[in-house]
Amino acid sequence: MLLRKRVHADLTQVTRLLASAGLPPDGLEHTEGWVLEADGALQGHVALELTPDAAVIRSLVVAEGQRGQGLGVRLVEAAEDGAGARLLVLRTESIGPWMERRGYRRATLQEAPASVLATTQFSGGLCSGTPVYLLGAGQAIKAAVRKRYAGFVERGGACCAPAKEPCGCSADPSLAVGYSREEIQAVPQGANLGLGCGNPLALASLKAGEVVLDLGSGAGFDAFLASPRVGELGRVIGVDMTPAMIARARDLARRHGYANVEFREGDIEALPVEDDSVDVVISNCVINLTTDKLQTFREARRVLKPGGRLMVSDLVLLSPLPAHLQGDRDAYAACVAGALLKEDYLAAIREAGFREVEVLGESPYELGAEAQVASLKIRALKPGGAASGGR
Repeated sequence: MLLRKRVHADLTQVTRLLASAGLPPDGLEHTEGWVLEADGALQGHVALELTPDAAVIRSLVVAEGQRGQGLGVRLVEAAEDGAGARLLVLRTESIGPWMERRGYRRATLQEAPASVLATTQFSGGLCSGTPVYLLGAGQAIKAAVRKRYAGFVERGGACCAPAKEPCGCSADPSLAVGYSREEIQAVPQGANLGLGCGNPLALASLKAGEVVLDLGSGAGFDAFLASPRVGELGRVIGVDMTPAMIARARDLARRHGYANVEFREGDIEALPVEDDSVDVVISNCVINLTTDKLQTFREARRVLKPGGRLMVSDLVLLSPLPAHLQGDRDAYAACVAGALLKEDYLAAIREAGFREVEVLGESPYELGAEAQVASLKIRALKPGGAASGGR
């Protein structure tokens, strides 16, 4: 079934679809929309009424004979992608619980931006008294990231993961960012998705018995490499917010006997890890995807023991992004729009309370002509303890 932008010629069919579901067509001329089409007939529709700071999702309908097949999800995702960095607003009596499962929260009209009151959906008596649901721009970005990275699990890796000749490279991209063939071959098949931009373990100097935390652990590549280095007395914890990644990593750990490795589903801006419980925090090309870098670094500092080490490989900007990329959620999920300028990234680590922040390596990273990006390898210490001289 084809998903495409709505055109003027679709409005007659869209109006009939809306009428079949008891939904008014008022104000469609002020919206942009998407339709699902099969054999020349429209089977679904959704519209967005945009304001400078909000995007009102409206006129979501699926033909009666097509319901229960996931078409509503495809339409909502199209609308969410079209919203950019705006707050998403929905007024509905029928699908509120379903939207809550997608991350929306029930709210009062007073919590929505004032600009939505001028939209057709919120002006006059149309849908008056109907509950309002909101999804913040940050949550929408995280949803886009989850969707993109779940796709990597389904496809078996990034575009240029091993043997993906149509993408223009046949070599494992992990070789290009600092891993050895021995390291790549040491982990279970399916753990290396080719998503890193460096090798944080090369910086970490892990010791037997240490507790290692991997922020954004994905399918477990770095966690599995860390496992033998910390040994039976050590422990490795991976945290990732994408359920498909966690499921893959847990399955690999179970099938390959990694008894000292565990994976926890969670947001690295609010780590499901105890205070002062970790010796080393590592992360590989993930913090640029968070919506609050400073909070992420504060969480890393919280869970580290005094004197604990932060070892990060990540992407940073060497110059500001063009305006049209700054609010693009696809560009965010692709590690571009969410990246900070190099100076701001290092400043956030220091502001979070780390000391001895040091760039151990910097190399250009190709992400297209519009973005000047570098991969940094960074080490920093949490004050206190022998590792930082008691500071």
